[in-house]
Amino acid sequence: MLPISTAVLRPVIPGALLMLCGALASAAEPDTLNGQQRFAREVYQELVQINTTASVGDTYQAAQAMAARTCRAGIDGGRVGSCAPSS
Repeated sequence: MLPISTAVLRPVIPGALLMLCGALASAAEPDTLNGQQRFAREVYQELVQINTTASVGDTYQAAQAMAARTCRAGIDGGRVGSCAPSS
């Protein structure tokens, strides 16, 4: 393996980081997303906002939220279910 001088990399790294930040910023802008991407982002955002941590979270609430979305999308409610452990 050839050694790479830090003098060579020094000007390259900031430019690469700037390009990466620009790509991430443009991908994160909701107004540039198509319909499917906006929908997926909304679903993901809804799930992220529900606390599902093991200690105090509620995964059943997340399951109910996804079941409700499925029913609103036109799937028969009898075919959609969410379950919780029996106490």
